Amino acid sequence: MAARVRRCTDVEIQVDRLHGVDLEEKYAIGLGVLSIVLLIVGTLLGRALANAPARVTRVVFPIAAICTLAAFGIFVVIARIHVKG
Repeated sequence: MAARVRRCTDVEIQVDRLHGVDLEEKYAIGLGVLSIVLLIVGTLLGRALANAPARVTRVVFPIAAICTLAAFGIFVVIARIHVKG
């Protein structure tokens, strides 16, 4: 008996449509966007405070670091609540 050979032509492939994005991937994309936004804001803040007195720098940068950490933390908490796994 001859073995039956399946051809790849049996499966329809839709090249013109992309697969849907999962919820987890949406949060990963969102986290990447948040990282880029925070990088831009941090760069602008650094340039604005480049010639500031040391006292101002010692006050502003720890506050900015805490806000950055809080933004990432809140994002992760929201993602963990909405993504069930």
